[in-house]
Amino acid sequence: MVPLSDVSIQGTPMEVATALGILISEITHEAFRNLVMTFESNPRWHKLDSSLTIAEKVRSLAKAPRGGSTNFKAAYELILDVALKSNLRYKDMHVLIVFPDMQFDEAGS
Repeated sequence: MVPLSDVSIQGTPMEVATALGILISEITHEAFRNLVMTFESNPRWHKLDSSLTIAEKVRSLAKAPRGGSTNFKAAYELILDVALKSNLRYKDMHVLIVFPDMQFDEAGS
């Protein structure tokens, strides 16, 4: 499982996206452990230090880069890059969990 969290919004949606992104990053396959993908035009990995407290992880993720719209193609390319470098099998990487701002521009064509 790979979390793609939108932290560009405020209030309850951002809090939920942050909490679930952190949770998934802690229980996912080792290759993706402590990684949360940012929800933006140019997505990137936000690395969470495993020694941080939950409050520190929340603050860290809240400072992650954000903006623009969701670029699913680039998100999948980042996932594929990690998968190839880690020699992952399909069964180890088949779920992308998206925590959006409740709105999608486009998922692909």
